[in-house]
This record gives sequence, C-alpha cells and structure tokens, in this order.
Amino acid sequence: MKSRSILQTVAVALGLGALVGCSTIDELFDRDQEVRAEDLPPKVLSAAREAVPGLDIREAEQKKNRDGETVYEVEGRSGETKHELLIAADGTVLADTTDD
Repeated sequence: MKSRSILQTVAVALGLGALVGCSTIDELFDRDQEVRAEDLPPKVLSAAREAVPGLDIREAEQKKNRDGETVYEVEGRSGETKHELLIAADGTVLADTTDD
C-alpha cells in the first residue's frame, strides 16, 4: 500500500515536470512573449519611432523587469545601424543599444 502511494507521488511529480516545458505554462508565468510590431502599444511604437527615425522593426518582445513592470524590447535597423531599444509600457525609452 505504501509503495503504491510513493509511485503515485512520483508519477504526479513527473507529470508536472513535463508540463513545465509547455509554452502555455511559460505564458502563465509571464515569460518573454514575442509581439508583432503592429501589436505594440501605441505609446511604445511611437517612442521607438521617435527615438530612432526610420526604424524598421524586426523583432519585439514583451517582458517583465525585476519589479514586475512590463517593458518592451524592440529590435530593428535604421540604415546600416542595428538598434535594440528597451521601452517602458508608458513610452519611456530606457535604453538604446546600437551595433554598426
């Protein structure tokens, strides 16, 4: 009887462990989420375009910072320069890293 209880506990633990790798579980725990440029909040999109005129957005992700606040990482190019912007949900540009 005791060994059956242990086996059930192990089976449940293994089942939960397998679920952790699912993308739906990741989304529940506020992991980084890809966002299409056209789906960025208007304040974030405006801030990116004002910070880098002519920015061609290639990738964007919604993230949570250490304080649990939503921020957006926006990557793109303007001319030959690659930009990686970090923008708060209110449109404040927190960082602009460039790579020529």
